[in-house]
Amino acid sequence: MKAIKTAAEEQAAGDDDANNSMAVTEDEVIEGEVEPKEFDYLLGMPMWSVTEERVDQLIKLMNEKKHEHDLLFAKTIHELWCDDLDSFEVELDKVWEQEELDR
Repeated sequence: MKAIKTAAEEQAAGDDDANNSMAVTEDEVIEGEVEPKEFDYLLGMPMWSVTEERVDQLIKLMNEKKHEHDLLFAKTIHELWCDDLDSFEVELDKVWEQEELDR
């Protein structure tokens, strides 16, 4: 038995094909470009939070994180390990002091 499509079904199928051809797939994203889904968080953001002060604050935060990244990237594995051990020792000393006070 042949399936007969109505004009509306054919148009809907054509619209789906057009939408699919307009959609960006993962394979089509060029290296270095940002995928559109990366900006979905903006749709849930309240409009009152989109201010120049907020933008300046985010730019400042971004620059601080870039600086922190650059500092960490410049360190060797040995330096990172030693820094972690130093931080651990400081926290361990605090815990031991607290234990002594609790006794």
